[in-house]
Amino acid sequence: MRDSRQAERWLVVDTDAGLDDAVALCMALKLDSHYGLSCKLVTTTHGNCSLDKVNQNVAKCIRACGLDASSAPRVVAGAARPLSGVEPTDASYFHGEDGLGDAGLPEAASCLSTGYAHEELVALCREAASCHAEVICVALGPLTNIALALRYEPNLPKLLHRMIFMGGCGNARGNMTRLAEFNVGADPEAAAEVFASSWPCFDVVSWELSCEVAVPWATFDK
Repeated sequence: MRDSRQAERWLVVDTDAGLDDAVALCMALKLDSHYGLSCKLVTTTHGNCSLDKVNQNVAKCIRACGLDASSAPRVVAGAARPLSGVEPTDASYFHGEDGLGDAGLPEAASCLSTGYAHEELVALCREAASCHAEVICVALGPLTNIALALRYEPNLPKLLHRMIFMGGCGNARGNMTRLAEFNVGADPEAAAEVFASSWPCFDVVSWELSCEVAVPWATFDK
């Protein structure tokens, strides 16, 4: 078996593509190889805006990074609403009606591939296992797709090398309600299922940590 220090590292980004996610996604698309990663898959989910708008925002990010169908990772649409089936939460009051601050960016050509996000995540993990690659999944929105992937493949934690989630609030000071952080509050049932699973490496980047660790404007402008 290949030494883990030499294993390829494949990146999956699960996103609801609002303002913050757009920055994170562009960083992943442009800097993955710099950190020894290969961004293989982007999956979309409800959250900051409707799924259709999220899909369009991902296409805008790919265009902004100068990528096309031959160089961009696969993009697959995921859940349009929470596990419970209720109407999805909308954060347009913060992210704008289009999810990108109503910046008026021109529409981008669709970059969606066929398939379902949770199935494609599992398929990529299985492919990685067959060639001794490591998969790192970064979830930037509600955890609906990840919960569906766990239902589809209960052994997913054994197939994923590392799970990273931006969400939750350890100090119980939320940004959605007084107690709930948005990505957990937008689908609490999904969050409960994901947090209850036995991940070998599960990192949570909480709301308060995100607020405390800011990127200086001088660094951002570079």
